[in-house]
Amino acid sequence: MALLSYRETRLDWRWRGPADDSLIEELARHLPVAEHARPLLDDVRFITEAMAFLFDTSTIGVRLGVLEGAMCPRFHVDNLAVRLVTTYAGPASEWLPEHAVNRVGLGAPHPDKPDPLRDAAAIEHLEVGDIALFKGEGWIGNEGHGLVHRSPQPAVGEKRLFLALDPG
Repeated sequence: MALLSYRETRLDWRWRGPADDSLIEELARHLPVAEHARPLLDDVRFITEAMAFLFDTSTIGVRLGVLEGAMCPRFHVDNLAVRLVTTYAGPASEWLPEHAVNRVGLGAPHPDKPDPLRDAAAIEHLEVGDIALFKGEGWIGNEGHGLVHRSPQPAVGEKRLFLALDPG
């Protein structure tokens, strides 16, 4: 899929299995113009193989999607060890340094719960093409300290091409 055409594409592709040719072949079948998607397919292959090597696993969970809205608009932590994220086009993920987080406000929204955001000026933004590892609550020794992040809200008519990988 040429990045130029992602705006016209509907895609919510998921995979759980080995980071090998079968992943790329299956992904290619779900892209609108697979012959124009070679750079994207090559990048997904490289990143999934690196993730499998880095975390010594034969299984990777993959989600590649074109998003029209914020998938996770509220600041939150993931209840898993780690997640790799990258944005190929559109606005990229936002995260908070620890001093800007009110962890009491994390979790499901409730009228009695405070906002998890202490300092809006401290919101950090990944850039298109950045590859980030978000350490979650499931990382041994990181309980209570998972990275607080959220999906950005695209502007009206804007879409986001996003990849997330979970090891294991």
